[in-house]
Amino acid sequence: MYQAPTGLKRPSVVPGILLMVAGVLGLLLAVGIIMIPGALFLLAGGGNVDAFDDFARGFVVTASIVGIVSLAMLITGIVLTVKVGRKRRRINVAAMGRPFPR
Repeated sequence: MYQAPTGLKRPSVVPGILLMVAGVLGLLLAVGIIMIPGALFLLAGGGNVDAFDDFARGFVVTASIVGIVSLAMLITGIVLTVKVGRKRRRINVAAMGRPFPR
């Protein structure tokens, strides 16, 4: 494997991968937050739907915020990983003097 000259480091894909993992976990958390009031309503045997709507509204707002931020993290992670991967490939091609087979 090619070793960069001293003082030069190849860019790492780790931050992008961590952002993708955090984004997926955040989306799962948002789904869980949305499901909590419905599960509580069903476990309690139903009841007053109007009062439940007021109770569930806060959960929906929280889940929406968590979902939007997580989706942004997921997209950012994908874009960052692709950009760094292309840059690493260019560095490898420049060091080896030949393109990689596709």
